[in-house]
Amino acid sequence: FEFGRDYEDSLNLLKQHGLKVGIATTRILKPNEHRNIKQLLNLNPDAILARNLGAVQYLQANGYQGQILGDFSLNGANHLTAQYLLEKGISSLCLGYDLNHLQVSELIQSGAADHFEVTVYQYMPSFHMEHCVFAAFLSKGSSYRDCGRPCEKHEVKLKDQFGHWHQIKPDQECRNTMFNGTSQSAARYLKDWEALGLGYIRYEALKEREAELITKIQAHLDFINGKKDLPSLIKDLGDVESYGLSESHFQREKEYQSRKK
Repeated sequence: FEFGRDYEDSLNLLKQHGLKVGIATTRILKPNEHRNIKQLLNLNPDAILARNLGAVQYLQANGYQGQILGDFSLNGANHLTAQYLLEKGISSLCLGYDLNHLQVSELIQSGAADHFEVTVYQYMPSFHMEHCVFAAFLSKGSSYRDCGRPCEKHEVKLKDQFGHWHQIKPDQECRNTMFNGTSQSAARYLKDWEALGLGYIRYEALKEREAELITKIQAHLDFINGKKDLPSLIKDLGDVESYGLSESHFQREKEYQSRKK
Protein backbone atom coordinates (compact mmCIF):
# COMPACT_ATOMS: atom_id res chain seq x y z
CA PHE A 1 0.00 0.00 0.00
CA GLU A 2 2.13 2.86 -1.29
CA PHE A 3 -0.05 5.60 0.17
CA GLY A 4 -1.02 4.07 3.51
CA ARG A 5 -4.76 4.43 3.08
CA ASP A 6 -5.50 0.71 3.35
CA TYR A 7 -3.29 -0.09 6.31
CA GLU A 8 -5.92 -0.12 9.04
CA ASP A 9 -8.43 -2.48 7.40
CA SER A 10 -5.68 -4.89 6.39
CA LEU A 11 -4.07 -4.71 9.82
CA ASN A 12 -7.33 -5.58 11.54
CA LEU A 13 -8.09 -8.41 9.11
CA LEU A 14 -4.71 -10.05 9.65
CA LYS A 15 -4.93 -9.71 13.42
CA GLN A 16 -8.35 -11.37 13.35
CA HIS A 17 -6.61 -14.39 11.82
CA GLY A 18 -4.06 -14.44 14.64
CA LEU A 19 -1.14 -13.14 12.60
CA LYS A 20 1.54 -10.76 13.78
CA VAL A 21 1.64 -7.72 11.54
CA GLY A 22 4.45 -5.31 10.72
CA ILE A 23 4.49 -2.20 8.52
CA ALA A 24 7.50 -0.62 6.82
CA THR A 25 8.48 3.04 7.06
CA THR A 26 9.43 5.06 4.00
CA ARG A 27 13.01 4.58 2.86
CA ILE A 28 13.91 8.19 3.64
CA LEU A 29 12.70 10.34 6.54
CA LYS A 30 13.08 14.13 6.38
CA PRO A 31 12.23 16.54 9.21
CA ASN A 32 8.88 17.61 7.76
CA GLU A 33 7.75 14.07 6.97
CA HIS A 34 6.93 12.73 10.42
CA ARG A 35 3.24 12.45 9.54
CA ASN A 36 3.91 9.10 7.85
CA ILE A 37 5.58 7.60 10.87
CA LYS A 38 2.98 9.12 13.21
CA GLN A 39 0.37 7.18 11.27
CA LEU A 40 2.26 3.95 11.94
CA LEU A 41 2.43 4.78 15.64
CA ASN A 42 -1.33 5.37 15.74
CA LEU A 43 -1.98 2.02 14.07
CA ASN A 44 0.28 0.33 16.64
CA PRO A 45 1.27 -2.75 14.61
CA ASP A 46 3.17 -5.59 16.25
CA ALA A 47 6.34 -4.51 14.46
CA ILE A 48 7.65 -1.64 12.33
CA LEU A 49 10.37 -2.18 9.74
CA ALA A 50 12.68 0.82 10.15
CA ARG A 51 14.37 1.66 6.86
CA ASN A 52 16.44 4.56 8.19
CA LEU A 53 18.06 5.65 11.46
CA GLY A 54 15.72 8.64 11.78
CA ALA A 55 12.77 6.25 12.01
CA VAL A 56 14.50 4.22 14.73
CA GLN A 57 15.13 7.35 16.79
CA TYR A 58 11.61 8.70 16.29
CA LEU A 59 9.88 5.45 17.23
CA GLN A 60 11.92 5.09 20.40
CA ALA A 61 11.50 8.74 21.38
CA ASN A 62 7.72 8.54 20.99
CA GLY A 63 7.12 5.43 23.04
CA TYR A 64 6.50 2.76 20.43
CA GLN A 65 6.11 -0.53 22.32
CA GLY A 66 6.26 -3.01 19.44
CA GLN A 67 9.31 -4.51 17.81
CA ILE A 68 11.57 -2.28 15.71
CA LEU A 69 13.05 -4.32 12.88
CA GLY A 70 16.14 -3.01 11.09
CA ASP A 71 16.07 -3.12 7.29
CA PHE A 72 19.03 -3.81 4.99
CA SER A 73 19.31 -0.06 4.34
CA LEU A 74 20.74 0.44 7.84
CA ASN A 75 23.90 -1.02 6.28
CA GLY A 76 24.50 -3.91 8.65
CA ALA A 77 27.59 -5.14 6.83
CA ASN A 78 29.98 -5.87 9.71
CA HIS A 79 29.82 -7.02 13.33
CA LEU A 80 30.53 -3.56 14.79
CA THR A 81 27.60 -1.95 12.98
CA ALA A 82 25.36 -4.88 13.86
CA GLN A 83 26.33 -4.67 17.54
CA TYR A 84 25.76 -0.90 17.60
CA LEU A 85 22.29 -1.17 16.04
CA LEU A 86 21.17 -4.07 18.23
CA GLU A 87 22.32 -2.18 21.33
CA LYS A 88 20.07 0.69 20.20
CA GLY A 89 17.07 -1.57 20.72
CA ILE A 90 16.48 -3.07 17.28
CA SER A 91 14.93 -6.54 17.58
CA SER A 92 16.37 -7.89 14.33
CA LEU A 93 18.66 -6.66 11.57
CA CYS A 94 18.44 -7.57 7.89
CA LEU A 95 22.01 -7.99 6.65
CA GLY A 96 23.22 -5.63 3.95
CA TYR A 97 23.05 -6.54 0.27
CA ASP A 98 26.67 -5.55 -0.34
CA LEU A 99 27.74 -8.83 1.27
CA ASN A 100 28.35 -12.06 -0.63
CA HIS A 101 27.28 -15.41 0.80
CA LEU A 102 30.65 -16.08 2.47
CA GLN A 103 30.60 -12.68 4.18
CA VAL A 104 27.02 -13.29 5.32
CA SER A 105 28.16 -16.58 6.86
CA GLU A 106 31.07 -14.89 8.63
CA LEU A 107 28.82 -12.14 9.99
CA ILE A 108 26.28 -14.66 11.26
CA GLN A 109 29.09 -16.42 13.12
CA SER A 110 30.34 -13.17 14.68
CA GLY A 111 27.59 -13.29 17.31
CA ALA A 112 23.89 -12.40 17.75
CA ALA A 113 22.97 -14.79 14.93
CA ASP A 114 19.45 -15.20 16.29
CA HIS A 115 18.85 -11.45 15.72
CA PHE A 116 20.00 -11.48 12.08
CA GLU A 117 17.69 -11.67 9.09
CA VAL A 118 18.45 -12.55 5.47
CA THR A 119 16.23 -11.84 2.47
CA VAL A 120 15.97 -15.17 0.67
CA TYR A 121 13.78 -14.03 -2.23
CA GLN A 122 13.24 -10.61 -3.75
CA TYR A 123 13.41 -8.27 -6.71
CA MET A 124 16.48 -6.29 -5.69
CA PRO A 125 15.77 -2.56 -5.14
CA SER A 126 18.30 -1.01 -7.49
CA PHE A 127 17.98 2.64 -6.51
CA HIS A 128 15.67 5.11 -4.79
CA MET A 129 15.11 8.57 -6.25
CA GLU A 130 13.46 11.87 -5.46
CA HIS A 131 12.37 12.17 -9.09
CA CYS A 132 8.86 10.85 -9.81
CA VAL A 133 8.84 9.01 -13.12
CA PHE A 134 5.03 8.74 -13.07
CA ALA A 135 4.49 12.50 -12.86
CA ALA A 136 7.27 13.28 -15.33
CA PHE A 137 5.81 11.17 -18.15
CA LEU A 138 2.11 10.80 -17.32
CA SER A 139 1.17 14.22 -15.98
CA LYS A 140 1.49 17.93 -16.71
CA GLY A 141 1.36 18.86 -13.03
CA SER A 142 4.28 20.12 -10.96
CA SER A 143 3.53 18.45 -7.59
CA TYR A 144 1.31 15.84 -5.94
CA ARG A 145 -1.38 18.53 -5.59
CA ASP A 146 -1.97 18.81 -9.34
CA CYS A 147 -0.31 15.76 -10.91
CA GLY A 148 -3.53 13.72 -10.85
CA ARG A 149 -1.63 10.86 -9.17
CA PRO A 150 -1.05 8.70 -12.24
CA CYS A 151 0.84 6.29 -9.98
CA GLU A 152 -2.53 5.10 -8.63
CA LYS A 153 -3.74 4.16 -12.10
CA HIS A 154 -0.68 3.08 -14.06
CA GLU A 155 2.24 0.68 -13.85
CA VAL A 156 5.60 2.02 -15.01
CA LYS A 157 8.73 0.09 -15.95
CA LEU A 158 12.13 1.08 -17.32
CA LYS A 159 13.70 -0.92 -20.15
CA ASP A 160 17.48 -1.34 -20.07
CA GLN A 161 19.92 -1.86 -22.94
CA PHE A 162 19.50 -5.64 -22.68
CA GLY A 163 15.74 -5.52 -23.10
CA HIS A 164 14.94 -6.20 -19.44
CA TRP A 165 12.04 -4.37 -17.80
CA HIS A 166 12.52 -2.98 -14.27
CA GLN A 167 9.47 -2.01 -12.23
CA ILE A 168 9.07 1.42 -10.62
CA LYS A 169 7.12 1.83 -7.36
CA PRO A 170 6.23 5.12 -5.60
CA ASP A 171 5.96 5.81 -1.87
CA GLN A 172 3.95 8.25 0.26
CA GLU A 173 6.41 11.06 -0.46
CA CYS A 174 6.30 10.51 -4.25
CA ARG A 175 9.82 9.07 -4.27
CA ASN A 176 10.37 6.20 -6.66
CA THR A 177 12.22 2.91 -6.22
CA MET A 178 13.38 0.92 -9.21
CA PHE A 179 13.50 -2.84 -8.71
CA ASN A 180 15.61 -5.30 -10.69
CA GLY A 181 13.53 -7.00 -13.37
CA THR A 182 14.81 -10.48 -12.43
CA SER A 183 13.99 -12.09 -9.10
CA GLN A 184 16.76 -13.41 -6.86
CA SER A 185 16.85 -16.34 -4.47
CA ALA A 186 19.38 -17.18 -1.75
CA ALA A 187 17.84 -20.61 -1.17
CA ARG A 188 21.05 -22.46 -2.05
CA TYR A 189 22.71 -20.99 1.06
CA LEU A 190 19.75 -21.15 3.42
CA LYS A 191 20.50 -24.53 5.01
CA ASP A 192 24.07 -23.46 5.79
CA TRP A 193 22.89 -20.21 7.36
CA GLU A 194 20.27 -22.01 9.40
CA ALA A 195 22.97 -24.36 10.70
CA LEU A 196 24.92 -21.29 11.84
CA GLY A 197 21.92 -20.09 13.87
CA LEU A 198 20.32 -17.53 11.53
CA GLY A 199 17.28 -16.11 13.32
CA TYR A 200 14.98 -14.88 10.52
CA ILE A 201 14.43 -15.20 6.79
CA ARG A 202 12.45 -12.79 4.63
CA TYR A 203 10.44 -13.30 1.45
CA GLU A 204 9.72 -10.04 -0.41
CA ALA A 205 6.89 -9.98 -2.92
CA LEU A 206 6.73 -7.19 -5.50
CA LYS A 207 4.39 -7.96 -8.37
CA GLU A 208 3.22 -11.47 -7.47
CA ARG A 209 -0.51 -11.80 -6.91
CA GLU A 210 -2.93 -14.50 -5.80
CA ALA A 211 -1.99 -17.99 -7.07
CA GLU A 212 1.57 -17.02 -8.06
CA LEU A 213 2.25 -15.49 -4.65
CA ILE A 214 0.83 -18.51 -2.82
CA THR A 215 2.85 -20.91 -4.98
CA LYS A 216 6.14 -19.13 -4.31
CA ILE A 217 5.61 -18.78 -0.57
CA GLN A 218 4.50 -22.40 -0.24
CA ALA A 219 7.53 -23.52 -2.25
CA HIS A 220 9.83 -21.77 0.24
CA LEU A 221 7.98 -23.25 3.21
CA ASP A 222 8.24 -26.75 1.72
CA PHE A 223 11.96 -26.25 1.10
CA ILE A 224 12.56 -25.01 4.65
CA ASN A 225 10.62 -27.95 6.08
CA GLY A 226 12.51 -30.49 3.96
CA LYS A 227 9.54 -31.37 1.71
CA LYS A 228 11.14 -29.94 -1.45
CA ASP A 229 14.69 -30.04 -2.81
CA LEU A 230 16.58 -27.07 -4.24
CA PRO A 231 16.09 -27.88 -7.96
CA SER A 232 12.33 -28.15 -7.42
CA LEU A 233 12.29 -24.84 -5.57
CA ILE A 234 14.22 -23.08 -8.33
CA LYS A 235 11.78 -24.50 -10.88
CA ASP A 236 8.80 -23.18 -8.91
CA LEU A 237 10.33 -19.73 -8.55
CA GLY A 238 11.13 -19.21 -12.21
CA ASP A 239 13.99 -16.86 -13.14
CA VAL A 240 16.32 -16.46 -10.17
CA GLU A 241 19.86 -15.33 -9.52
CA SER A 242 21.33 -15.31 -6.02
CA TYR A 243 21.64 -13.31 -2.82
CA GLY A 244 23.21 -9.85 -2.94
CA LEU A 245 24.18 -7.56 -5.74
CA SER A 246 24.95 -10.14 -8.43
CA GLU A 247 26.09 -13.70 -9.00
CA SER A 248 29.47 -12.46 -10.21
CA HIS A 249 29.92 -10.63 -6.93
CA PHE A 250 29.94 -14.03 -5.20
CA GLN A 251 32.45 -15.57 -7.55
CA ARG A 252 35.19 -12.93 -7.34
CA GLU A 253 36.57 -13.75 -3.89
CA LYS A 254 39.75 -15.29 -5.32
CA GLU A 255 40.24 -12.46 -7.81
CA TYR A 256 39.92 -9.67 -5.24
CA GLN A 257 43.07 -7.72 -4.47
CA SER A 258 43.23 -4.94 -1.93
CA ARG A 259 44.10 -1.59 -3.48
CA LYS A 260 45.64 -0.51 -0.19
CA LYS A 261 48.52 -2.97 -0.58
